[in-house]
Amino acid sequence: MAKIKITREELKHDEVLESADVAVHWIRDNIKFILGTIVVALAIYALVGTFHSRRQESLAEANDLLAEALDKYSEAMQAHQWATPERQSAMKEVAALAQNVVEKYPDTSLALQALLLQGNAYYSAGDDIASSREGAPNTNEAINAYTRYVAEAKTPFDIAKGKLALAGAYENMFFLVARPDNPTTFQQDARRTYEEVAEDEQAPPFMRAEALLALGRLFAFQNQPAEAEKYYRQVMDLRYKPLEPISEETAVATNRAFVRQLDQQAQLFSLVGTARLELQRLGIDVEKEYPLVKKAEEASEEASAEG
Repeated sequence: MAKIKITREELKHDEVLESADVAVHWIRDNIKFILGTIVVALAIYALVGTFHSRRQESLAEANDLLAEALDKYSEAMQAHQWATPERQSAMKEVAALAQNVVEKYPDTSLALQALLLQGNAYYSAGDDIASSREGAPNTNEAINAYTRYVAEAKTPFDIAKGKLALAGAYENMFFLVARPDNPTTFQQDARRTYEEVAEDEQAPPFMRAEALLALGRLFAFQNQPAEAEKYYRQVMDLRYKPLEPISEETAVATNRAFVRQLDQQAQLFSLVGTARLELQRLGIDVEKEYPLVKKAEEASEEASAEG
């Protein structure tokens, strides 16, 4: 009997046919499961698409509402004086618009910014003497809004920003409603909140310096110059950096004399400049300890050391 020879190619072809036949039978036996899976997948895709579309619409609507509130806030700040009925009315409208963003779009990123704006609106509305005697309602509302903002903030930047605003509102409340029978409650709240920012190493350095400067101001107000000096020096330790010296001839030759004057003026109006001025008021020789421009001999020594 003749032997039948099967080539490798024919064997592979038979294996492919067999696999295809198995696949066809499996599909036929599981057709309901396959169709059901496809339907579920399509439904999930449709739901995700709808959710994404609605979220984008919500963000657009929230953005429009928040932009309107910001415009009204800016307009009120420019058009009306602090604590006047006109400003208070305008700022209440801003606060109401911000609250709409918070309530209608709570899951959006803009809700948090609306909370901060709401606090700013109440704070900027101001409280006159008459309302201060009744508890400074606008500043109190600002404290409530800032407190909520801090509780919901997630990043170190947002947390520090909210705490600085909250501490400022506490400080303002102290000046508005302090009484002989309870003179320091809000001042203590302000100090505690400023300290939280100053001691938070994750907070941006300029915000920590702002908190330290405020602490110095609070102690200076309490007639505690030694404590005030301590905090002002911490601001300098954190932010002070004198300008590099240039000769007068170089400044004139390179037309940098005017630019150098601007640089020095900018330093005076910075956080460092404010701390420097307060130290000077406390009798510290700031020209010696914290000169605006590094002394030539110091710059030369540093250059030699680096070389």
